[in-house]
Amino acid sequence: MQISPSGILRGIVSQTLGLVVDDGFIAVGAVAALVLTGLLASASIELVPHDALGVVLFGIVTIVLLGSLARAGRAARTHAVEASAAERPS
Repeated sequence: MQISPSGILRGIVSQTLGLVVDDGFIAVGAVAALVLTGLLASASIELVPHDALGVVLFGIVTIVLLGSLARAGRAARTHAVEASAAERPS
């Protein structure tokens, strides 16, 4: 099996665009988690003890990652169902 250079380039572009689109949600969520944690740390009223801010940041990022994983799972399942329906003879 021989892989053409255009096929490799197409695969690289596809994967890169997938990272930007899919992981853009993760990047925005991580930045939002950092901003929220920074706001909590600088708040004049101590809403969350400063010792617990690392746990808060970890929790928010974990929730964002699990949400992204769930979205990817739903998209993969939808794609698999559509592909399976397309392969069935009518």
